[in-house]
Amino acid sequence: MSADTDTDGDGMASFAELQLVYPFLTVSMFMDIDTNGDGLVDDEEMAIAVELGNLADPETDS
Repeated sequence: MSADTDTDGDGMASFAELQLVYPFLTVSMFMDIDTNGDGLVDDEEMAIAVELGNLADPETDS
């Protein structure tokens, strides 16, 4: 998980954390990315979202 998206260092990204990097992110989009429904996006969920083109890779996007 990128430090840009995981601002509290817990290894997961909350909606608020992701919105800092992706200001266009809606709650509905977040819920689609958060496939296990725990309210947080983990590395696997983030990788899937990037692979599907739902989000740009925060590691390479400048």
